Amino acid sequence: MMNTMLLALSLGLATAALPTAPAAIALQPALADGAPTPAAPRLQVTVPGLSASCIRSYYNPQMYNWYSFQNNCGQAVHLVWIANNPSDSFGPSGGDLGAGQSTSTGWSVSEIQQKQGLSIFVCPAGYIPVDPNSHQMVHSATQGFVCQQ
Repeated sequence: MMNTMLLALSLGLATAALPTAPAAIALQPALADGAPTPAAPRLQVTVPGLSASCIRSYYNPQMYNWYSFQNNCGQAVHLVWIANNPSDSFGPSGGDLGAGQSTSTGWSVSEIQQKQGLSIFVCPAGYIPVDPNSHQMVHSATQGFVCQQ
């Protein structure tokens, strides 16, 4: 009980809120100086993006004539699209598409024209397009990219 009280005081917790059984308290391993053990860095796996030429873009007459994409890459992909108009405030959108599947942006011809078209970023499924230097998700139509898991 004394160890539980000391732990509660060192964590700034009221002792009444702590369980009486020390086994119920999960502690993070500590270094010799008492500092928490740093988490292992996550390995950032990157691969080159896929060619956008395997994505068909079209206005889908079966879906309100909205601008759509079809995955002809022969594998599942993660597709992100961003308006080319730098004044457009919508930001990136996208999703996963299995081989042969289609998705719709929900935007009409006039909306796509206002956006000055879209730039697309194609990654294998399970990856997202990121800036090759900062590893932050793409946010601009003119940005280079790699795909990160």
